[in-house]
Amino acid sequence: MASDETAARRLRAKQVGMLMQAYRRAYQLEGRTGRLSQEGLLRLMGQVDSKYSDRYDHSTVARWESGATRPTRERLEVFGKALSLSSAEVQGMLTLAGLLEQKDSLAPVHEITEPVPTLEAPQPPGKQPIEAVYGSSYSGEVIRYFLSRFALPGLIVAGTGFLLASLGWNAAWMMMLYVIVATALVVAQGFLRLRRSNDLRELFFVTVFFLLSANLLQVPIIRMDPFGFYAFSDFANTPIPYLLSVVVNLMLALVAGLMFDFLWRWQYLSARQAKNPSRRAALVAYPPLFCVYAFSVVFCSAGAWIFFLLVFAIAGATFTMLLLLRDNKVKFNEWERRLLLQAAVALILVLTTFGGAAIFTLYWEPSLMVLPDHTLLRSWEIDFNSLGYPPDELVERYRIGAVWSCLATLIFMVTVLGGRLIVGIYRLDAGEASTTVEGTAGAVATVTTETNPVPRSKINLNLWPGRLTGHRVLTPFRDFASHLMSKLSH
Repeated sequence: MASDETAARRLRAKQVGMLMQAYRRAYQLEGRTGRLSQEGLLRLMGQVDSKYSDRYDHSTVARWESGATRPTRERLEVFGKALSLSSAEVQGMLTLAGLLEQKDSLAPVHEITEPVPTLEAPQPPGKQPIEAVYGSSYSGEVIRYFLSRFALPGLIVAGTGFLLASLGWNAAWMMMLYVIVATALVVAQGFLRLRRSNDLRELFFVTVFFLLSANLLQVPIIRMDPFGFYAFSDFANTPIPYLLSVVVNLMLALVAGLMFDFLWRWQYLSARQAKNPSRRAALVAYPPLFCVYAFSVVFCSAGAWIFFLLVFAIAGATFTMLLLLRDNKVKFNEWERRLLLQAAVALILVLTTFGGAAIFTLYWEPSLMVLPDHTLLRSWEIDFNSLGYPPDELVERYRIGAVWSCLATLIFMVTVLGGRLIVGIYRLDAGEASTTVEGTAGAVATVTTETNPVPRSKINLNLWPGRLTGHRVLTPFRDFASHLMSKLSH
């Protein structure tokens, strides 16, 4: 008897999983063709409950859809809200999963014609009021983001820097290693999260931090940071300027990442979004970069202004394009996709050539570089005695340091940002099964041919309008219920 109950539960989980897969593949957002991916489903569910954005990945969705993980009421309700299913459709899935009491699932029509109390009338993304986008759950997500992106790595960076300072270790190679390891720690932490639903936010955070920290790669060589920390008493030729610079960069990247996420939710999830897709994407990508650049103008030397102006402009354009590629209101046909791909490759090659020429020019004409001896707030005299090398070595050191930092920046922008843009264009609606909308009041189209179609004996993908609890809804539940009862009767 126990084995029969276990087999029945497994069958329910498998049937519900196939139904969730059918809904996901038939889902459309404002007419955009293309199948909703498993990552896209988590992105939509994360808008309802943030834990689905932070804790799960596509493998979790695969386990749901295969029936390897038993369904829960909370998950199915979040799933229904995310895909804008009616309360009757969600109740049908709950009934199929055995998560409703028999008296509730078989109640007369007049008793349950109202929506399920735990489900609010769902609104598709882009139509939600701004109050529904930013709530207490979002505040908790900000706190977790602060702790994981700033507090933990900042504590490690600061602790290591103070340890080196207390031991008096200030050799140039050791400081270079310290900057590289600190930068790699934060960047690696961000890359590990890029497969989550908020991958653009993570990529934005990593990009801002790396572009800021790449400029620090020349600091161990010239021993002068762009913020001027080295000019304070007892800080020159010690690990403290490196420590403070990395922590400041980490804080700026944190603020930029949070601002990017806030603006993304505002422009893509609220009713106050900009109508033009290009303007909507630009309003998300550029304001955080502008704030970071404004900070550098005030607190960094003039040489950093020029460097950040160029790299932030390119980064802003790249993220604007990445946002456009993900905008559900922007459609690209096959010809436009190929044209975009060719244009992106050509532009990357041109910018790479331009960057290489700029690095070559800086190496042969180091006089074009500006010394970090002043900011808008203060200026100071460079004390070469405290730095540990004579003034006539400055030009050669600056030449090597600038080339090293610019080369690292160029490699990152070409491989990471350029590569991400090319992949985004290449995968644009590629290989997706097309779907169409039919019928009225929640009728979703049939899912067309795919590589490994689900056998019709297991799930009927012709989702025609029917009736359940007095509402016109999709009725695969009727077939599932009869199939389930036949299995149980055997």
